[in-house]
Amino acid sequence: MKSPHLEFLGWDHYARDHARRLEAANSAGHPEWVELPASRREAKGEGKYFTGKPCKNGHISPRYSMGCCCACQMGR
Repeated sequence: MKSPHLEFLGWDHYARDHARRLEAANSAGHPEWVELPASRREAKGEGKYFTGKPCKNGHISPRYSMGCCCACQMGR
């Protein structure tokens, strides 16, 4: 049976991921986005999360827990 827990990837992995998210949020002009959860799993289906990665339309924006980008949802 597979463990329900994620494998620990090391502190360096999490530091690089946080730095990437912070750089993406700063370049978008919204450094507060880095305070949002980093994944849909961490958001636990409530509110928004910010991956720092572009959506399929190229937007760097938080995403709703259903997975769609906030900028796409607003029609930008």
